[in-house]
Formats: sequence, C-alpha cells, structure tokens
Amino acid sequence: MNYFGTNGIQGIFGSTINSGTAFLLGNSLSLVGGDCPIVVVASDTRPSSKELMQGLVCGIYQGGGNVINLGILPTNAVGHFVRKFGGDYGVMVTAPTSEISHNGCVVFDRYGVELCHSKQVEISKKMHLLATEIPPKSKVFEPRFYDIDNIYAEDLVRLVQCKFHGKKVVLHCGNGAGAKVAQKAFALAGAQVVPFAVKQHNATENFLQNNDFLQATVGSIGFALDVNCQSVQVVENGTPLSQNKVLFAIAKYLLQQGNLPNNRLCAGHFVNNGLCRSLNKIGIKVCKCKHGLGNLFMMMVKHGLTFGGQMGCYVFGNHATYSEGILSALVLAQISQQVGSIANYAKGCVESPSTFQTIASEPKFCRDDKLQALQKRIAVAFPNCKVVLCNNSPSTVSAYTEGQNNLEAMQMVVATLSQPNV
Repeated sequence: MNYFGTNGIQGIFGSTINSGTAFLLGNSLSLVGGDCPIVVVASDTRPSSKELMQGLVCGIYQGGGNVINLGILPTNAVGHFVRKFGGDYGVMVTAPTSEISHNGCVVFDRYGVELCHSKQVEISKKMHLLATEIPPKSKVFEPRFYDIDNIYAEDLVRLVQCKFHGKKVVLHCGNGAGAKVAQKAFALAGAQVVPFAVKQHNATENFLQNNDFLQATVGSIGFALDVNCQSVQVVENGTPLSQNKVLFAIAKYLLQQGNLPNNRLCAGHFVNNGLCRSLNKIGIKVCKCKHGLGNLFMMMVKHGLTFGGQMGCYVFGNHATYSEGILSALVLAQISQQVGSIANYAKGCVESPSTFQTIASEPKFCRDDKLQALQKRIAVAFPNCKVVLCNNSPSTVSAYTEGQNNLEAMQMVVATLSQPNV
C-alpha cells in the first residue's frame, strides 16, 4: 500500500487524513532514517495544520528523531532548509489544493527533493506496520526557528539577484504561508510593496472575482499566492494573465537570456497544446512528464533542464527543487521591469480552450485502471478533445480537458466520477 499521491500524502481532514496519519508518518521517518534523524518541518495556515503538525512531531520524537520547526513557511522552504541545515528529511504540512477542508504532508529527502517512488513505498510499508499503534494525546511544544522569515526572504532575493528601485508591486497572499516572506522579500529587493490582506485562508482561490484587488493593480503588477505558496497568479494593470501566457513569458525570457539549456523546458501532462505549439514557434521544445511537482523536477534533472511548470507552479532548477510562488513572482517582476508589459511580451502565445477541475470520488473509482477506462470512453465521445485524468490521492482526481468540446467532456468526467454507477 502506498499512502502517497502525486504531491505527498493528502486527503480531507477528519475523513481520509488526520493527526494519526501524521503521527505514523513522523514515526516511520524516524525509524527508517537511521540514528536520531533530523526532520525539518513547517506548515501552512489552514486550521487543521496545527493538529497535523502536533501528530507529526509527536511521531518523530517517539521514533527517536529530532525536529527543527520552521513554523509557517512556503512549501519550498522546507526543501531549501533541509539542504541548508543538513537534515535527513523535511515535511511540509499542506495540500496542493487551496481548499481548507483538504490537508496533508509533502515529504522531502536530505537533498530537498520530494521523495522518490521507492522511498514512498518503503515509508508506506512502515506506516502500515505501525497502524495499530495509538498516537499519544499529550501535546508537544516545539520551539520555532528564530527569524526564519527574514533568513528565507534574504535567500530568495539573493538567488534571483533582483533590484526593483521603487517598482510598485501588489501582493495578495490571502494570509497564507508566504504572506510575511513575500512582503519582506520584495521590500528587500527595493519594491514599493502594497499588501492586499484578507482574512480567508484560501482567498486567492477566487481572486479574479475580487475587484478591489484587480483595481489595486492598475498601473502596476500584482501577484496572488495560494495558501501554501506553491503557485502564483499574475495581474497586470487590472487584467489577469493566464497561466499559459505566464509560462510562455518566463520561457521566452530565459531563452533570450541564454538560460534555457538545449532550448527545452519540462511541463506536466496537463500542458496546453496551444501553448506547446506557440513555444515551438519561438524555438522551444516541451518535455512532458506525469503530473506532480516531484515528477516534474526529476524529469528536469534527467534531461538536464533548468525550468519547468504546471498549472501556475514554476520550478527554477538552478534555484529550487520545488515550486516556490515568491521566487516565481520575483522573477516575473524582474521580467516586467526589463521588458515592460508581460501581456504584450507573451502575445505570441495562442492557447487552446481548456478546463481543469479537482473532483472528489470513491477510492475504488480513483484507481489508475478505472481512470484509464473512463479516459477512453470520453475520447470516443469527444474524439477531438484532449482528456487527462490523474488520481491526486485515494479519493480525489485531477481532470483536464482541452479542445472545442472541453466543457462537455468535463461535464461527463464530473458526472461519471460523482455517480460512478452511471
């Protein structure tokens, strides 16, 4: 049994994942990590993250390990500080979706890379063997690493080497994991930071409908970061830019700067075909991989690539092993400063109409064989439509449809997975 999905262990808190799951993970990491392993941990700002962190830390200590608690930080920070501090593992309490009901744990190895499949299986087996153990109910008060926000902000600015000379930047962080670091990083880089604060933890999920935020970006550029700071969405002069145009702009800029080895980049298999054709026209080839940021980075390493992206998440392999929304925003602000309008810079990107959705379903219908069968059925019904289905976790599926009938194809996917017997 493998507890891991495309981005760590994830599920609906209180249903498919709870503090007991986190305890088993922490305990297993300590037991397979050698003599007194060091585990670097952090979390996002979801209400359930505290309880999961409690179980995780308790499991680590019970298994004989030690903890370095970074507190609330972006996901990539865990991989970054595992390498910097010489830890054995890193765990970020978060989930790839911004839905507050979901949560989970993303696990990194000592190199700051998301665990490979074989290691996931090893950890899962250990968790399964320990599943009869009852996690202690006593609280563990774990001190947080002092001044870590400033340290991480300084590291990010140093990596990008950017100076903005008073450039106005609007930041919509939704009180997520990157809220403090994002403001500090842009301020260190010399930007005039306009923080757009809201109380909802997942407010960036619907930021396109937030007229106040859009209006605040008129005459400037704005960035919206999700709750775990893995993805970034861009608004320029009050107008949102699509994820495809953003990826196109970054790739074009890296190519012109001579920083795109072999004129290639890596993208998840949800990548838009129109984007691929547009990149092809300017001499950039796209190497496709399975969905998941861990898969994306490993494919980049395999082919000697330094840039990859999927669904608003961008990995700069020279600087990070995982997607970092703040790092991406710094790079995009740098591009904006040098080329002017990103929208005009990316006008060569012609997208195909597409739809993406995460769907909850019964675990037995989220298996690979079931999804492949459904994918074939939809391909027969809509032969000119690209359909990609991927199980994120035992009970959720990511669905991508592209083409003239993408909406109808998505409706068929949702209807089938919501009512599996139909």
